[in-house]
Amino acid sequence: QGMFQFAQEGVAREGTAGEERPGNWYLWLIATPQALGPTLILLEGKVDAALWEDSLKAMAPHMRADQLLILESTTYPGTTEEILVPILEEVGLRPGRDVEVAFSPERTDPGNKAYSTRTIPKVVGGMTPRANEAAVALYGRCIDKVVSVSSPKVAEMVKLLENTFRSVNIALVNEMAMLCDSFGIDVWEVIDAAATKPF
Repeated sequence: QGMFQFAQEGVAREGTAGEERPGNWYLWLIATPQALGPTLILLEGKVDAALWEDSLKAMAPHMRADQLLILESTTYPGTTEEILVPILEEVGLRPGRDVEVAFSPERTDPGNKAYSTRTIPKVVGGMTPRANEAAVALYGRCIDKVVSVSSPKVAEMVKLLENTFRSVNIALVNEMAMLCDSFGIDVWEVIDAAATKPF
Protein backbone atom coordinates (compact mmCIF):
# COMPACT_ATOMS: atom_id res chain seq x y z
CA GLN A 1 0.00 0.00 0.00
CA GLY A 2 2.86 2.36 0.80
CA MET A 3 4.32 2.49 -2.70
CA PHE A 4 0.94 3.28 -4.23
CA GLN A 5 0.30 6.07 -1.75
CA PHE A 6 3.73 7.49 -2.55
CA ALA A 7 3.19 7.24 -6.30
CA GLN A 8 -0.26 8.80 -6.21
CA GLU A 9 0.33 11.55 -3.66
CA GLY A 10 3.98 12.38 -4.38
CA VAL A 11 6.61 13.47 -1.91
CA ALA A 12 5.05 15.72 0.70
CA ARG A 13 8.12 17.81 1.38
CA GLU A 14 11.20 19.03 -0.40
CA GLY A 15 14.58 17.56 0.44
CA THR A 16 17.25 15.17 -0.70
CA ALA A 17 17.14 11.41 -0.57
CA GLY A 18 20.08 11.45 1.82
CA GLU A 19 17.89 12.87 4.57
CA GLU A 20 16.16 9.55 5.10
CA ARG A 21 17.32 5.99 5.43
CA PRO A 22 16.92 3.99 2.20
CA GLY A 23 14.65 1.53 3.97
CA ASN A 24 12.06 4.29 4.29
CA TRP A 25 11.90 4.95 0.56
CA TYR A 26 9.20 3.53 -1.70
CA LEU A 27 11.00 4.01 -5.00
CA TRP A 28 14.37 3.02 -6.39
CA LEU A 29 15.20 4.25 -9.90
CA ILE A 30 18.35 3.29 -11.80
CA ALA A 31 19.31 5.57 -14.70
CA THR A 32 23.01 5.18 -15.43
CA PRO A 33 24.78 6.10 -18.68
CA GLN A 34 25.80 3.35 -21.07
CA ALA A 35 29.49 2.46 -21.03
CA LEU A 36 31.59 3.87 -23.89
CA GLY A 37 34.21 2.14 -25.99
CA PRO A 38 34.09 -1.36 -27.50
CA THR A 39 31.62 -2.56 -24.86
CA LEU A 40 28.92 -0.12 -26.00
CA ILE A 41 27.06 -2.79 -27.95
CA LEU A 42 28.43 -6.24 -27.23
CA LEU A 43 31.43 -7.73 -25.47
CA GLU A 44 31.78 -11.47 -26.02
CA GLY A 45 28.06 -11.65 -26.72
CA LYS A 46 27.03 -9.64 -23.65
CA VAL A 47 25.92 -6.06 -23.16
CA ASP A 48 28.10 -4.13 -20.72
CA ALA A 49 25.71 -3.54 -17.82
CA ALA A 50 28.44 -2.89 -15.27
CA LEU A 51 27.36 0.63 -14.29
CA TRP A 52 23.74 -0.10 -13.41
CA GLU A 53 24.51 -3.63 -12.20
CA ASP A 54 27.01 -2.26 -9.68
CA SER A 55 24.43 0.33 -8.63
CA LEU A 56 21.82 -2.35 -8.02
CA LYS A 57 24.24 -4.53 -6.05
CA ALA A 58 24.96 -1.55 -3.78
CA MET A 59 21.24 -0.81 -3.39
CA ALA A 60 19.87 -4.32 -2.94
CA PRO A 61 20.97 -4.88 0.69
CA HIS A 62 19.08 -1.72 1.68
CA MET A 63 15.84 -2.64 -0.08
CA ARG A 64 12.80 -4.00 1.71
CA ALA A 65 9.35 -5.33 0.93
CA ASP A 66 6.74 -3.07 -0.72
CA GLN A 67 9.23 -1.01 -2.68
CA LEU A 68 9.20 -0.28 -6.41
CA LEU A 69 12.37 -0.63 -8.49
CA ILE A 70 12.51 0.85 -11.99
CA LEU A 71 15.40 0.44 -14.42
CA GLU A 72 15.72 3.14 -17.09
CA SER A 73 19.23 2.43 -18.37
CA THR A 74 19.52 1.39 -22.02
CA THR A 75 20.04 -2.36 -22.30
CA TYR A 76 19.04 -5.46 -24.27
CA PRO A 77 15.66 -7.25 -24.17
CA GLY A 78 15.60 -9.69 -21.27
CA THR A 79 18.01 -7.81 -19.00
CA THR A 80 15.49 -7.13 -16.24
CA GLU A 81 14.64 -10.80 -15.86
CA GLU A 82 18.11 -12.24 -16.56
CA ILE A 83 20.33 -9.89 -14.53
CA LEU A 84 18.23 -7.68 -12.25
CA VAL A 85 15.96 -10.35 -10.75
CA PRO A 86 18.79 -12.71 -9.66
CA ILE A 87 20.54 -9.85 -7.85
CA LEU A 88 17.37 -9.13 -5.90
CA GLU A 89 16.83 -12.80 -5.13
CA GLU A 90 20.34 -13.00 -3.68
CA VAL A 91 19.18 -10.72 -0.87
CA GLY A 92 15.89 -12.57 -0.45
CA LEU A 93 13.64 -10.27 -2.45
CA ARG A 94 11.39 -11.86 -5.06
CA PRO A 95 9.72 -9.56 -7.61
CA GLY A 96 5.95 -9.80 -7.40
CA ARG A 97 6.07 -11.17 -3.88
CA ASP A 98 8.33 -8.79 -1.94
CA VAL A 99 9.11 -5.92 -4.30
CA GLU A 100 7.77 -4.68 -7.61
CA VAL A 101 10.02 -4.27 -10.66
CA ALA A 102 9.58 -2.44 -13.95
CA PHE A 103 11.59 -1.23 -16.92
CA SER A 104 10.97 2.21 -18.42
CA PRO A 105 13.42 3.38 -21.11
CA GLU A 106 14.63 6.95 -20.93
CA ARG A 107 13.45 9.07 -23.84
CA THR A 108 15.12 12.36 -24.67
CA ASP A 109 15.75 14.42 -27.76
CA PRO A 110 18.55 16.84 -26.80
CA GLY A 111 18.22 20.25 -28.38
CA ASN A 112 14.62 19.72 -29.49
CA LYS A 113 12.65 22.58 -27.94
CA ALA A 114 9.34 21.18 -29.19
CA TYR A 115 9.40 18.35 -26.65
CA SER A 116 10.22 18.19 -22.97
CA THR A 117 10.42 15.36 -20.44
CA ARG A 118 6.77 16.02 -19.56
CA THR A 119 5.47 15.91 -23.13
CA ILE A 120 7.38 12.84 -24.37
CA PRO A 121 5.22 9.74 -23.68
CA LYS A 122 6.77 7.31 -21.19
CA VAL A 123 6.76 3.55 -21.85
CA VAL A 124 6.47 1.26 -18.81
CA GLY A 125 6.70 -2.52 -18.61
CA GLY A 126 6.27 -4.15 -15.20
CA MET A 127 6.95 -7.73 -14.20
CA THR A 128 3.45 -7.88 -12.69
CA PRO A 129 0.21 -5.93 -13.17
CA ARG A 130 0.81 -4.36 -9.76
CA ALA A 131 4.26 -3.16 -10.85
CA ASN A 132 2.74 -1.65 -13.97
CA GLU A 133 0.06 0.08 -11.95
CA ALA A 134 2.56 1.57 -9.51
CA ALA A 135 4.95 2.74 -12.24
CA VAL A 136 2.13 4.29 -14.26
CA ALA A 137 0.87 6.10 -11.15
CA LEU A 138 4.37 7.41 -10.43
CA TYR A 139 5.23 8.67 -13.91
CA GLY A 140 1.69 9.92 -14.45
CA ARG A 141 2.34 12.64 -11.87
CA CYS A 142 4.98 14.32 -14.02
CA ILE A 143 4.48 13.05 -17.58
CA ASP A 144 1.45 13.78 -19.75
CA LYS A 145 1.08 10.29 -21.23
CA VAL A 146 2.26 6.94 -19.88
CA VAL A 147 2.10 3.90 -22.17
CA SER A 148 1.83 0.56 -20.37
CA VAL A 149 3.14 -2.59 -22.11
CA SER A 150 2.88 -6.22 -21.07
CA SER A 151 6.39 -6.87 -19.74
CA PRO A 152 9.85 -5.41 -19.11
CA LYS A 153 11.13 -7.32 -22.15
CA VAL A 154 8.65 -5.50 -24.42
CA ALA A 155 9.71 -2.13 -22.97
CA GLU A 156 13.36 -3.05 -23.46
CA MET A 157 12.67 -3.96 -27.09
CA VAL A 158 10.89 -0.62 -27.59
CA LYS A 159 14.11 1.17 -26.67
CA LEU A 160 16.14 -1.06 -28.97
CA LEU A 161 13.78 -0.30 -31.88
CA GLU A 162 13.91 3.44 -31.20
CA ASN A 163 17.73 3.48 -31.05
CA THR A 164 18.03 1.31 -34.16
CA PHE A 165 15.56 3.48 -36.11
CA ARG A 166 17.53 6.61 -35.17
CA SER A 167 20.90 5.04 -36.05
CA VAL A 168 19.68 3.74 -39.41
CA ASN A 169 18.25 7.14 -40.36
CA ILE A 170 21.42 8.98 -39.33
CA ALA A 171 23.50 6.54 -41.37
CA LEU A 172 21.17 6.92 -44.37
CA VAL A 173 21.38 10.71 -44.33
CA ASN A 174 25.17 10.60 -43.96
CA GLU A 175 25.41 8.33 -47.01
CA MET A 176 23.03 10.57 -48.93
CA ALA A 177 25.13 13.62 -48.01
CA MET A 178 28.25 11.98 -49.46
CA LEU A 179 26.35 10.95 -52.59
CA CYS A 180 24.99 14.48 -53.07
CA ASP A 181 28.47 15.89 -52.59
CA SER A 182 29.81 13.64 -55.35
CA PHE A 183 27.16 15.06 -57.69
CA GLY A 184 27.71 18.65 -56.59
CA ILE A 185 24.22 18.81 -55.04
CA ASP A 186 23.21 20.60 -51.83
CA VAL A 187 21.89 17.78 -49.60
CA TRP A 188 19.77 20.22 -47.56
CA GLU A 189 17.95 21.38 -50.68
CA VAL A 190 17.18 17.73 -51.43
CA ILE A 191 15.98 17.06 -47.87
CA ASP A 192 13.79 20.19 -47.76
CA ALA A 193 12.17 19.32 -51.08
CA ALA A 194 11.65 15.67 -50.10
CA ALA A 195 10.05 16.79 -46.82
CA THR A 196 7.17 18.40 -48.75
CA LYS A 197 5.72 14.94 -49.49
CA PRO A 198 2.62 14.74 -47.26
CA PHE A 199 2.72 10.99 -46.62
